[in-house]
Parts: sequence; C-alpha cells; structure tokens
Amino acid sequence: REERTDDNFSNYVMKNAKYQDTRDMDEAVDFEADTAHQWGGKKGRNTAEATRNRAIRETQALHTAMDNCWQCMESKRFQKHLMIAMGEKTYLAIPALAQMADCHCLIVPMQHGACVKDMDEEVFREVNLFKHSLIRMFKDIDREVVFTETVMNLKRRRHYFIECVPLPREAAMEAPLYFRKAIQEMGSEWGTHKKLIDTKGKGLRRSVPEGFPYFHVEFGVGQSFAHVIEDEREFPFLFSREILGGLLDIDATVWKRAKPMGEAIEKERVQ
Repeated sequence: REERTDDNFSNYVMKNAKYQDTRDMDEAVDFEADTAHQWGGKKGRNTAEATRNRAIRETQALHTAMDNCWQCMESKRFQKHLMIAMGEKTYLAIPALAQMADCHCLIVPMQHGACVKDMDEEVFREVNLFKHSLIRMFKDIDREVVFTETVMNLKRRRHYFIECVPLPREAAMEAPLYFRKAIQEMGSEWGTHKKLIDTKGKGLRRSVPEGFPYFHVEFGVGQSFAHVIEDEREFPFLFSREILGGLLDIDATVWKRAKPMGEAIEKERVQ
C-alpha cells in the first residue's frame, strides 16, 4: 500500500545514520585471553585457556544462530520478499506469520543481537527514526501504534526485533490498561523485580537489568513500561499477541496456530 511508508523515509534514514564497525570477535578473544594470562603462573594459564575456550564457544553459538536466523540478511533462511523498507542499520518487514492488524510490521536491526542492550547507539537511533516515521504515517489514517518487544531465551541468541501494530484510536486508548493488568497478574508476588517498570523517563536500556529476559510495550509517544521475566516457564512468548488478540477480539487460532501466508500473499501485503 502506498500509505505504508513515507516517500522520503529511506533517504532520511541514510542521511541520519553513520556506519560504525564493531570490534572483530577474534581480537576480542585474544584481548580477554591475554589479560587473563597476565595474572601469571599456572592459575593464569588455566584462566587464559578457560577464557579463550568460553569465547570460542560463544562465537560458535553466535555463528550457528546467525546461520539459522530468519532475520539475518546473510542467512539461508532470510525471506527478502517480506521487506518493506531498508535503512543503513535496520529494516522494516511484515511478519512471516499472521498479522494482528493491517500494516502490522517489524523493525529489525541488521546486526544480530538478542536484546536492546546488544545494539550500538547508531542502531538504536535508526530504530527510533523508524518508530517516529510509523507514528506519523499511521496518525494520518487515524491509527495509533503499539510497539512490543519480547526478549526470552537469551542463550539461544534469537534475533531481536520490535513488533509494530497499528490500532484504531478507541482500541489504542484501552491498550495500556489491558497490558498493565495482564503484566500485574503475571508471575509470583515475591519476585525480585518490580512487576511493572515505567520506562518513559529513563528509557528501556537504563530500566531493565543486564542479562535478564524482559517484555516491553510502548504506546506511540505516550506511556511505556517493561516487565522483567524472572521465570520464563510462566511467561508465554506470544504474550503481546494474546493481549492484542483479546483487545481486538481476534480468535486465538489466528495468532496461536498461525501458518505462513504464502509468498504471493506476502508480496501483495508488502506492496
């Protein structure tokens, strides 16, 4: 649809993002091992070897994840026909499975990372450019956007992305209450972290502790809050779709047992 992207958006992103290399992984391995070796003696050698082996395992796990990743552009599984627009460090695509609403899309960093804390500043900036562009675009057709992130199973290194679901104004007004209530009902009353973390002031990256899975929801330019997932067994990966399904009165079979739409339909939706 012509309404889906601003005509000059890609050019705007290109002009406002600068490329920045990340440190080569082999160099990082050598740096950590050499640092550990400086501790001296047998203990130092053992520590250096353990550090190197751990870094090698982590690198191998990352390469495996990237080779089988649906979102990495170099992966054999990447579906290019799902892409709507591309910046320098991020791209916009439709989901491979069921859409929760017309124009439901994903903001995906090209850099493979498991969560927002893995993203460098340039990627984070470009993600926000996409968000603001979508907010403006959907406002013109009387829609409000809900942005959600579900970060779980960090050891599996799933590719981080943000779901963007445009809602009618009336549903958008009710959405914060739906999500707030559902989050407050999750998990134990005796958890270590607050069930609901307001991220509007500090932002997500400074609100969620390092190394924890989390769920985050942002309502356009309004409220936003996060939930630290302390027990992944009690938190459904499709949590956001479950809440939106209830809000929009969508049958669970649409989002819970979704099947690929087929390339022809997917290409049509991109257009």
